[in-house]
Amino acid sequence: MDLPLRFRLRSIEEGARRYAIELSAAELGLPDGGGIEYLGPVAIDLEIVRSGEQVMARGEARLRVRQGCVRCLQPVETDVRAEVSVVGRKPGEGESATDAADGMIYHDGESFDLAGEIREVILLEIPANPLCRPDCAGLCPRCGADRNAGPCGCTETHAVDPRLAALEALRRPPSER
Repeated sequence: MDLPLRFRLRSIEEGARRYAIELSAAELGLPDGGGIEYLGPVAIDLEIVRSGEQVMARGEARLRVRQGCVRCLQPVETDVRAEVSVVGRKPGEGESATDAADGMIYHDGESFDLAGEIREVILLEIPANPLCRPDCAGLCPRCGADRNAGPCGCTETHAVDPRLAALEALRRPPSER
């Protein structure tokens, strides 16, 4: 292993070998910002099986992230678990690294790097719309108060666009129309 997730083929014996690796989010190349804060290291457990020039890596990457709830903006901490499954081989005639399908990497016969594949599966597992709780009431659109803490003091009535007034009547029970 050279860089944290670059492995030399010669250093991996035929058969299976297990690796436990801890990296910071920066070492793995996870993007900064975007409302995501990485809490602690990324723990990666891998089993790499080598058969000739073909390798298969399976395992799991785990980390904890903090994001803002999409409804009320309160911080939300989430444990992220990403399954890793990658097959690596030398490219065939006329194939290049950009031709590799998902879960497939090409190597040069000397070494292979799993950082890009692991980074991708982690990013796909981070919640896109985190909630502090499933029934989060969010913020009041008028005054901005957190409705999880209780009702806000403003009135929630709103003026109906006169063009839609007839549709507003459909919301009432038939006996009140």
